[in-house]
Amino acid sequence: MWLLFFLFSSVDAQGEYFTSYEFIASLSGCDIFMQMVVGINVNYFADQFALTIIDPSEDSAANAFKCVGGNSFRPISVFDDILQIDLGEETDSSSVSSYPLTNGMFVKSGHDDALGILKIVASHNPRSKVLIHVLDGEIDDSKEVLKNAFDELKMLNLAVVMMTQSDDGKMIVNLILYNPFCGSKDNRQPEYLVLNFDLTNAEENFDKMRKFVDERLTNLHEYPLRVNLFDFPMVSKAVYDDNDQISHYSYVDGETIQIIGEKMNFTIVYVDSNDGINYGFQLEDGNFTGTLGLLEYDEIDLAGNPRLIANYNTKKSLFLQPIMMMRLSFIIKKRKTFKMLIIFIYSQYDEISTIIGVSITLSIPLFYALIAKIERKIVNEKIPKKFHIKKSSMIKSMLYIFALHTNISMSHSHGKATRITVGIMLFYALVVSSLFQSSITKNLNTNQVIGKITSIDELIENDFVIGMPPDITAIFSDKNSLNKVSTLIRKSGQSIEDIKLPHEHFHELLSKDDKFAYLWSDLYVDNYLNQFYDPSTGENLFENVPEIAYEFYISLMAPKGSPFIEKFNEILMRFVETGIIDHHTSKAKMDDDSIWIKRILKGETPKPADKAIKLNELELLFKIYLGLIAISFMIFLLEILIWRPSTKKHNRVPRM
Repeated sequence: MWLLFFLFSSVDAQGEYFTSYEFIASLSGCDIFMQMVVGINVNYFADQFALTIIDPSEDSAANAFKCVGGNSFRPISVFDDILQIDLGEETDSSSVSSYPLTNGMFVKSGHDDALGILKIVASHNPRSKVLIHVLDGEIDDSKEVLKNAFDELKMLNLAVVMMTQSDDGKMIVNLILYNPFCGSKDNRQPEYLVLNFDLTNAEENFDKMRKFVDERLTNLHEYPLRVNLFDFPMVSKAVYDDNDQISHYSYVDGETIQIIGEKMNFTIVYVDSNDGINYGFQLEDGNFTGTLGLLEYDEIDLAGNPRLIANYNTKKSLFLQPIMMMRLSFIIKKRKTFKMLIIFIYSQYDEISTIIGVSITLSIPLFYALIAKIERKIVNEKIPKKFHIKKSSMIKSMLYIFALHTNISMSHSHGKATRITVGIMLFYALVVSSLFQSSITKNLNTNQVIGKITSIDELIENDFVIGMPPDITAIFSDKNSLNKVSTLIRKSGQSIEDIKLPHEHFHELLSKDDKFAYLWSDLYVDNYLNQFYDPSTGENLFENVPEIAYEFYISLMAPKGSPFIEKFNEILMRFVETGIIDHHTSKAKMDDDSIWIKRILKGETPKPADKAIKLNELELLFKIYLGLIAISFMIFLLEILIWRPSTKKHNRVPRM
């Protein structure tokens, strides 16, 4: 049986608590015990939107109407059996949702049944705010209920109200709360707050209750909290003590955990993943690895390395307050630039132009030989035989033309036709040389970065395959997604399993495959790029695609039923608003700067992208050229040595 009506307001129009004797005494329709219980309800559930009451007594509905039915704007539901409760729609169990904290629960129960009822409540929402009215037992029995609820169910938003009898026979209303975090690191001493209510001390006790609840999570008294942190470039780095044990982590992730630990005064117990995987992901069999596995299997209280906020198919973990934006971009092997055009000359022309150019160049010697033959025949017919032009072989004519190309001196024909042919050939060579020079100049000035990938669309057009860390593949697992990364995955014919590649293993594949792109956070990209370069040129071996592939917020994660979530979020909010997150991120980037400074000191930085060919790039050609000139000079000297004796012999005057 249940009824739906409105619970009296716990705050007035100005937001002040009703804690006065006059307010409690105004509930004259109830017995004195119920007046105390109602007053406790009003204050304990002050921040709840609605209330559910489980009262197994026969007159539960009548008591509710009689004692808590007036002056209310918040609905309550009354049940006489916990099993009859309609707890509403199942809470979204994904990692992007949290349990609601707006519906309180007031339960009447015997001591023996209390923990069983709490287990039912916790199975639906372990963060429900619950007040149990224990109908039997002693105060120590109620303390045991509170302790077991925290140890087994992690339920801290819990209090017990019960009635006991004083030594003089008077009935006393008791409110009991539990703080498991008191004591010291080596000597834990949980604290119980037991408040004895009457009509004269209600306001004082309510103040004590609120103060106890507010301060419970402010100081955990070095209570151990299990935290997972791992080394990762630019964001977390383990610092070891003299015993080679991790004392703390530096950089932004480590500093974040240190600040939370100091503000809440808990002892950080570092927990590593059992499988050696960092962020973690879901396997095909449904199990989780890495940090996600530690969260799902209740092995940690906080995941210290933030990750992209997304649905990773988890059931028992959630994201905390976002702390910063993360952008993902692709890393590829650095592509060749204009220097490649100088090496491969014929890449300046298309296939037909190349064939025509080569054909004309080779046909000129044949054309010259044919003209020389025709001219010799015509001239010889018109002059005496003793003046006939000597016959020249086809091979000699071809060698003569090639000699002109290389500026080597050879005897040649004095015929007009052959001279005209040589002139035409030289003019053709000049035109071709000028055109080629202008083509080279154009590419050096306007297309230095030919082949450079600047967008994800170009990755798709060039048939790239991709890889990414397994922990972010869930973001792109939707086959119908319209984002460019998902489109690239579909175009490449890869499955989600194909693209999973831990960041520890992608370097080798990136070095070998010119058509492979790796998706990674831009926070780590610069550090990675500056570590791998060619010492001789200072050029990085890899580059990133400028277009951002994906961006969203990142956050830490915690178990969904954790009692520390609100406190974590409160500290993280301050952490972001004060700019501390940006400060520590900047400190981490100093390592990237130190790598760059070392390269500057060694002179291993990229050279300016000149728009002209530098002489040192033509060093080999100059050496060959100088060698040929030396050979040419030796041949010239040899010709002089041969020519002088023959000239003297020819010009010698015979003796009379």
